[in-house]
Amino acid sequence: MLEKLKNTFDRGIATVSVKSESMVEISRIKAQIQGLQKQQTALIHQLGGEMYEMWKAGTLNRERFEQVCGEICGIEKAIDEQNRRMEQVRAEEKQLLGTQPVATAEAAQAAPGMFCPACGAKNQAGARFCVSCGNKLVE
Repeated sequence: MLEKLKNTFDRGIATVSVKSESMVEISRIKAQIQGLQKQQTALIHQLGGEMYEMWKAGTLNRERFEQVCGEICGIEKAIDEQNRRMEQVRAEEKQLLGTQPVATAEAAQAAPGMFCPACGAKNQAGARFCVSCGNKLVE
């Protein structure tokens, strides 16, 4: 009885630790994304102003246009990379906690094997019980 309580308590502490580390990392990534989005917005605003002024003066500068567009594109790539990193942190958290999303019917049909309807874990084709949670599998 005490051993079971201790194990439950230990799992709870481990879960809190993993989730708090993930939350801190995701918050840091979100802050970076917000900073990049502000830079992107400022560059787009700057580009619009510069293009309008060049148009008014009748001197469109293609090099300047491409330079600023290149900077904006670089920021978009950095934002995409941070979003991928955030998804990676979330996936690592799920892996560490042993939680997996429930598989969709399309995913179950596309991949060989079976997915548990209770926990979403992948099992070998023909398995009768889930290797992860022990739930009875339906063929």
